[in-house]
Parts: sequence; structure tokens; C-alpha cells
Amino acid sequence: MKKNWESESNDDDHEGYDYMVGMAGTTYGIYSAVAFPKNPNAHESPFFEPLLQRTAAHYSSIDLVSGDSAFLARDNCDLVIEAGGIPRFYPKKGITLKRKGSWGWTDMLMNLIENPQGWLRDYHQRSNIETTYSTLKRDFQTPLRKKIKKRREVEKHARICDYNLKRLCYIRRLEKIPINWKAN
Repeated sequence: MKKNWESESNDDDHEGYDYMVGMAGTTYGIYSAVAFPKNPNAHESPFFEPLLQRTAAHYSSIDLVSGDSAFLARDNCDLVIEAGGIPRFYPKKGITLKRKGSWGWTDMLMNLIENPQGWLRDYHQRSNIETTYSTLKRDFQTPLRKKIKKRREVEKHARICDYNLKRLCYIRRLEKIPINWKAN
């Protein structure tokens, strides 16, 4: 049999790694909510609502939510509007302007038609979450070490907390934020 990288690739390539769906702020790149689907082939859209709810609970205001076409749904546009934000989900081929009960859907698409450059400028902020994913992968190159399911969950969340703490330390230095160490 021919031995090369194609014949050696199989489904076990990502053994020890788990799939993650997350939401992060665009200004500082801190994760506000994450979810770890049990099925690595799971669609991302069902995870959007709980992630947005947790993000809205942590932030005083949400201005804009951008996502790729995996999150494109009328319900998701409505959820973003309810949270006080503006939806920016990249459209798929063959979608229509039909409202079907969602004003946020048509507003988003009409804004794309009327001002494509401004819309794409807003949408491009999605690249910030890709940067956070890339940084997370570079910081933790080794697979998850724990084998027991509960311990794997703890390790995954610990990695997110570690990433957020590193970002906060960097931001503290960058913004020159003083820390009051005295207890009240």
C-alpha cells in the first residue's frame, strides 16, 4: 500500500482534542462564553442562544454580533436584536429577504444591500474570534491529558480561564489599570 500523508490520515488525527464553540469580545479578545459539543460534527447554530445569553449577562451592552454562515438564522438575528446588538452573519447562497416573522433578518440583509462596504467592515470583526482561537491553540498545543469525562471538562474550562487571565494581565499593563491590593 502506498505510504504517504493521505493514507496515514484518519479520524484519530484529533484524538485528545475537543471541539469548542465560543463567544469573545472584539476589543480585548476575552472569552465571555464557551460550549463544548459532545458531537464534534455538531452544528454550531444551536449553541448560539445559550452563548449569547451568558455573554449578555457578563457585558453591560452588546453593540454588534458577527458570525460566519453557520450562525445564519432568523431566530439568531432576533436574539441579537433582543440583546441590544446588531446582527452580522455572513449570508449563504440562495437566501431570501422574506421576513417570516424576523425584522432583524431583513434589516441585516437590507443593510448589506444598501451599504456593502460598511456591512463587511462590521462583519470583519469576526476575525477577532479567529485570532482568539489561534492564540488558544498556540498556547495549548498538547492534547487534553485527562481521560475521565468530568476531568476533561475541568481541563477544558481551565484552559479558557488561563487564556482569559493572560489576556487580562496583558490588558492591565497595556491600559495601565491600577490594582488595589488592600482588602476592604
